[in-house]
Amino acid sequence: MQEPIDNFKEAVSLAYQKYQAELEHALCDCDTEEEFKNRSRIAAKRRGSEIVAGKKNAIKEMLIALLVRCKCDGLDITPTVAKYSIKRVLGRSVGARSLQQSFGTPGRTASDKSRVRENDLAEIEKEMKTELICLNQNMDKSLMQANDQWRNTEKAARLIEKIRSNFP
Repeated sequence: MQEPIDNFKEAVSLAYQKYQAELEHALCDCDTEEEFKNRSRIAAKRRGSEIVAGKKNAIKEMLIALLVRCKCDGLDITPTVAKYSIKRVLGRSVGARSLQQSFGTPGRTASDKSRVRENDLAEIEKEMKTELICLNQNMDKSLMQANDQWRNTEKAARLIEKIRSNFP
């Protein structure tokens, strides 16, 4: 299984590849500089959205993995316990499907509640917050590196040169 940061790096790489392709298509399709600028803005927004989605997925993966470890250590983590724990850390929850896949127990009903309480999770949530800070820092660093790497590729340099020659 890949680490959340590796999945994020993969998402960023894919976002930049798509961005490059969109700019190349726009360069071929656009007749005016204004039209090209509009298309390139849209491409940049799309790239940003894909990067943000990758970031959210990496955060979700990291938090769920931490709670799964707790479950393996014997703590009764249910989808509901995970949902509220993550909500206390992030300020929002994550998709119910991923929580159900990770923490659901076949045949267990809502009446069979977990005995785990908020104060039982305090230390775990503290660790989650620390891990979250570290992951965010690593993702920010990776994003800056990816941006620099893209700008320094031969393909990007040729594209930028074409843009400058087509729209002086």
